[in-house]
Amino acid sequence: MAKAGTPFIILFILLYITIGSGQKCIRQERIALARFRQIITDESGRLLSWTGQECCSWQGITCSNKTGHVLKINLHNPMPFDYDKFYNSFDSDYAANYSKSCLSGEISPALLDLKQLQYLDLSMNNFSMIEIPEFFGSFKNLRYLNLSVARFQGNIPSQIGKLSSLEFLDMSDFWTNSLSADSLHWLSRLSSLKHVDLSGVHLGQAKDWLDSINGLPFLTKLNLSNTLVRSIPPLLRPNFASLVSLDLQSNIINSDIPQWLFNISNLVELRLDGNGFGGSVPQNMARLSSLTVLGLSSNFFNSSVPESLFNLRNLTYLDLSQNRFQGTIPKAIVNLCSLRFLDLSDSGFTGEIPAFGGCHQDLDTLRLSYNSFHGPIPESFGILSSLRELDISNNVLTGSIPSSSGQLSNLETLDVSNNSLSGVVSESHFAKLTKLTDLSMFLNDLVFNFSSQWIPPFQLQSIKLTSCTLGPKSPTWLQTQRDVEELRISGTGISDRLPDWFSKLYSSVHYLDISKNNISGELPQFEEAINRPYRRLIMHSNSFHGPFRPIPSDVLLFDISNNSVSGNLNIPVQNGKILTLEVLIVSNNQLNGSIPSILCKIKTMTILDLANNQFSGEVPGCIGQMETLAMLDLTNNTLHGEIPSSFSSLTLSSLHLENNKFQGRLPSMENMTYLRILNVGKNSFTGVIPPWIGQMQNLAFLNLQSNEFHGEETTSPDKSLLALEILPP
Repeated sequence: MAKAGTPFIILFILLYITIGSGQKCIRQERIALARFRQIITDESGRLLSWTGQECCSWQGITCSNKTGHVLKINLHNPMPFDYDKFYNSFDSDYAANYSKSCLSGEISPALLDLKQLQYLDLSMNNFSMIEIPEFFGSFKNLRYLNLSVARFQGNIPSQIGKLSSLEFLDMSDFWTNSLSADSLHWLSRLSSLKHVDLSGVHLGQAKDWLDSINGLPFLTKLNLSNTLVRSIPPLLRPNFASLVSLDLQSNIINSDIPQWLFNISNLVELRLDGNGFGGSVPQNMARLSSLTVLGLSSNFFNSSVPESLFNLRNLTYLDLSQNRFQGTIPKAIVNLCSLRFLDLSDSGFTGEIPAFGGCHQDLDTLRLSYNSFHGPIPESFGILSSLRELDISNNVLTGSIPSSSGQLSNLETLDVSNNSLSGVVSESHFAKLTKLTDLSMFLNDLVFNFSSQWIPPFQLQSIKLTSCTLGPKSPTWLQTQRDVEELRISGTGISDRLPDWFSKLYSSVHYLDISKNNISGELPQFEEAINRPYRRLIMHSNSFHGPFRPIPSDVLLFDISNNSVSGNLNIPVQNGKILTLEVLIVSNNQLNGSIPSILCKIKTMTILDLANNQFSGEVPGCIGQMETLAMLDLTNNTLHGEIPSSFSSLTLSSLHLENNKFQGRLPSMENMTYLRILNVGKNSFTGVIPPWIGQMQNLAFLNLQSNEFHGEETTSPDKSLLALEILPP
């Protein structure tokens, strides 16, 4: 039988659950958030949960368990940002999807009703049409403000200086400099700040930047990279006792490294890359004994590296690349046993490569390229078990590649290109390289000797083996590589037909160079690639024959010169798309028929080379509409008729019409101010030699031979034409 008090206990528990379990959204704050949402553009539906009465459960909103007040708004874009895909290689689908994922629009001042707001993160969105609202300075309890890469523009409002509780401030914006500040005096009032990131903010006019920051007693991290500060002002009383991380990259600072910097004993990270520091690396750098990260790349240091630098035994990251150092690398560098990242590339070093190994079991990136290192590759590299990237390219290294390199089971990138290496590369060199994705060994005297049955342990994305010996047979191991984006095997001694599997695997490759071999058979059939713009297909100097193949619409460069390809130049519209070609080179083949007028619709063309074929008919008049065309070569065909007057609209630097059957007068080319080569020999042009030739200031070569011109070569030659090489009519 139940006790009499049991129902009351149950009732108490239910009341406790009802009252104490969930966060209760405050009505006024819910309305404020709704007003904020009302003028925000949200194409990807990130704020679809912002409905109903309980705003504390909305995406990105955190409330106090005790009071129900909104404490945190986190609307950071969850889609990872890939700078390379967005700006460098430009993946159009990725860019569209990322842009869609960004919040944009206006910021409602209704947010001021969130009286207890402590955390506001609007980073990685797109508020590119507005400035940072001044009312942001009224969030009195705000401790965290992150507006990084949110694409705000204009001056940072000085009202931000009223956020007296602020501990974290990030307004970074990569390299855009769309935000600016003429003064940082407002920053000096934020005495609680621990983290400041203003990278990419234009501070070129903020002469008080150092004094303002010097007044922040609790500052631990400061990032002012790419802020255009240009110089480091004098500082009488440095106050950076708490500073742990300092980043002044990419400011082109042309003053000396200040001595007070070496007194910041707690400094763990120091990045001074991309500035104008020169002379010697200061000996006092060794006083920063707590450093784990040191970046001095892309400066003008031009003496030997001080041995004292290698007393910084805690270094895990050291970048001295792109300087003008002299002499060899001090042997003491091998004492930096904690290194994970070492970049000494393009810095003028000579001598032999130090024997890294032994204690360097954590080293995962080693870049020594573009120096003058000589001698052999150290055998000790084979015990760098954590190594992911090894780049020793562009030196004068000799000898063979140690077979111990095949033990680097974590290696992803191997680049030994452009040295004087020789010998045989065998399967043992790749025995345990299961993670390898990028292989570069080009411009060496290396011979690849693999069994025809060999199945590599890796799946490569980039293969660069130009001038090595792979032939005479087509390398069968290539058919096992399903993820290749770049294949460069020019001049590798292949004298064979392309196997059937080649077209299937490599038809949509991003960069293909199989030139300077003796490959026979028909051209491979290429397909449209997905998310691989600006493709390059280079197949010149082989023995291809048969018909011309259609060019995919996403190809930037197409070169099949010096083959025996025949038939018409078939340039179809691919899937309704006009080609985006910039370079088309089909010279020295057996192509015939007329020049297709569809070429005129390719608005990006800069080089069009149709020389040494059997083209006939007249030149399409629409070629004059190809505004970007810089070089046109129609040499050694059987073209006839007059040169269209529309040619006068072109801005060519090189025009080759030699050995055709052209007639009539040359159209005016006086607007071609950059024309350097004009070759119209062996035709039937008539009339007086055009007087505008004498005004072509950049002309370096002129061939008028074997025509029916009359008159003097030029009527009033410009002085700049005195060095002109002329083949007269």
